[in-house]
Amino acid sequence: MLYILSAHECRQFLRALENLDTATRCGGNILYHCGLRVGELLGLTWSDLMQDGKVRDTFTIRAETSKSGRSRLVPIPSLLQAEIYRHLESSQTKAFGQIRLYWPVIPGTLDHAWSVRWFELRLKVIGEKWLQRHLTPHMLRHTFATRLLKIADI
Repeated sequence: MLYILSAHECRQFLRALENLDTATRCGGNILYHCGLRVGELLGLTWSDLMQDGKVRDTFTIRAETSKSGRSRLVPIPSLLQAEIYRHLESSQTKAFGQIRLYWPVIPGTLDHAWSVRWFELRLKVIGEKWLQRHLTPHMLRHTFATRLLKIADI
């Protein structure tokens, strides 16, 4: 089984995200463009991504949300910054303009909080419907790493 997405599948995945709610779209884009683990994504708060009302150029994965137990710095591409702004605007509307920096970026719904398993199932549905293949958060991490290696020509 191939554990990365082809260039065509990457385009299909990003196109599929455009049709989803802002939290899923933003979360999928963060996984794809930053190579995060799903637990790290779900551990992000607005204070991790925002400073003085603007999206940061980089953010830190805190040691307590990292699988390795170490913090690390992650760059935020400009394309992703725009997506984060869209999600922030949508979140503020849902919260009646009262977003809090300590709130999670991917908050879940009124019915239940998002778990790692729930987000995995969201990606599985995207994979089956749009890519006709199995899709996991970790495949997006592998795809990110492979794209980096191709760019660096290592």
